[in-house]
Amino acid sequence: MRLLLYCTKGKLSLRKSIKDKDYYLDNGSEFNIIPKKDYVLNGKVVAECNYEVEEIFEDNFEDARDGYVEHFYTLKSYDVFDEGQEALLKKSCLQKYELSNYLGFENGYAIHIKNLHRFDKPKELSEYYSIIDMGGGMLGTKPLTNAPKNMMRVSVNRWEYCFYNPSDITILIPVSPLEMCRIANKEQTILLRKKVLRGMIK
Repeated sequence: MRLLLYCTKGKLSLRKSIKDKDYYLDNGSEFNIIPKKDYVLNGKVVAECNYEVEEIFEDNFEDARDGYVEHFYTLKSYDVFDEGQEALLKKSCLQKYELSNYLGFENGYAIHIKNLHRFDKPKELSEYYSIIDMGGGMLGTKPLTNAPKNMMRVSVNRWEYCFYNPSDITILIPVSPLEMCRIANKEQTILLRKKVLRGMIK
């Protein structure tokens, strides 16, 4: 399955420059000079990609001398805590306190973005169908009308009843304008989530 990256709505507007194809954020300031032809990407599906999901491990080390607790997060693929944490922070474009505020004292998941394809023209949610369980191992679809709050399985094709077919299913994931800007400009290659859908972890 591939990931579809949906840019959420918010105070910041994500825009794509028609002139140089770069992505940038607009905070609505009257001093910003925004070309009228530049795409506004909030509320649109901006890109798609392959992905790999990796567990993030949380641990604490207490200094016996003064009781100070050092908090660590690391990627499963690293044997050394410091190296894993450094890679996680760099690839997710986060500071350590931001990571800590998001995950707290829990493990999480790093979604590695691979083979990113940015759409020349953003896609509408109405171009996709949400997938519903019809019972008995059968699936169906219904028009996707509302913006997703969490990641969900969608299809570009409409069908009434069929058995589960991974090749026809894509995962739609909401991404903030700031993160979407970093991802689209290929500065960020990891998305953090507390939970992922069943079947995303190999």
